[in-house]
Amino acid sequence: MENILKSSGLVLLNSANYNRWQYEQFRPYVNETVLEIGCGLGNLTQYLREDAKFLLSVDTRQEAVAFIQERCPQRANFKVECLDIFEEGLKEYARHPFDTIVFSNVLEHIADDAKAMTTCHEILRPTAGKLLLLVPAHQFLYGTLDAESGHYRRYSKKEIIRLARISHFKILDLYAFNVSGALGWFLNYCVLKRKGTNNAPASLQVDFYDRFLVGPSRFLEEKIRPLVGLSYIAILEAQK
Repeated sequence: MENILKSSGLVLLNSANYNRWQYEQFRPYVNETVLEIGCGLGNLTQYLREDAKFLLSVDTRQEAVAFIQERCPQRANFKVECLDIFEEGLKEYARHPFDTIVFSNVLEHIADDAKAMTTCHEILRPTAGKLLLLVPAHQFLYGTLDAESGHYRRYSKKEIIRLARISHFKILDLYAFNVSGALGWFLNYCVLKRKGTNNAPASLQVDFYDRFLVGPSRFLEEKIRPLVGLSYIAILEAQK
């Protein structure tokens, strides 16, 4: 179980400021019925279940699902399941009219990302359903942690636009996110080529970043969107 939890980004488990900042990029677009694909350890789940009328969070790893069941106990408006929707479908939830999909730090793990995006389109309500997407940005930032994490790629704006077009999504917003994180990532994983940092239950660097840098970064990026970031945020709307 420990190895599974580590592969889910254990180092960010207690990064409350960063997790909240990331969630707030999605929050204005979270509607009533939400599907969270690849929920990991629940860093976004904890917020989604407070805002959604109904939330289904799925992950392919039973150990991660068990962890979330303790961290975020299930209730009438929240279910968590061990399920690979791209291989198994939604099973008993197949007819549920989801109007929002949250797809954060997952697409880069899927070889056929275009097919995954098309599946998301098929799941969503046919009119105005929202796909809230976060992916790692800029192939020049591909480093040792990407390789360790099983990332097939990092994304450019051009590639996100292409994927949206072929999977029948309209882009409502698309922007780089977390430039300070990108600088740290480049130093640690492209220059120093560090390994194993995602496997630690705690990190002095991550703790320092969460306590002292997230606030200023958030303030600045609310004023001026950066050209470069650790991630891209895309707000997509399903088209017929």
